[in-house]
Amino acid sequence: MRFILDLLKNAKLVPAQAVQISQRGPFVFVLKPDNTVDQRPVKPGQRQDGDLMVIEEGVQPGDTLVVTGQLALSPGAKVSPQMMNPANQVQGELRGQ
Repeated sequence: MRFILDLLKNAKLVPAQAVQISQRGPFVFVLKPDNTVDQRPVKPGQRQDGDLMVIEEGVQPGDTLVVTGQLALSPGAKVSPQMMNPANQVQGELRGQ
């Protein structure tokens, strides 16, 4: 059983696997226009159904996040982005709910 205690308007949902943890705290890799990545600190909120997580601070709607292969990345690394397409998940792009 699950109780809804609060409704967050305009919550930013990302795939939970996009959020990584380092000694400095949680972060995500964000794709830049030149196909390099930027490591950005985030403030995660509640985990949601379907392996999604609310991000309270650190990302904006429209940001494209890395969801796999983060262990091979460092800030400024060049990547070849591919769209994520699992059933019932955000498709690699952050969206407001």
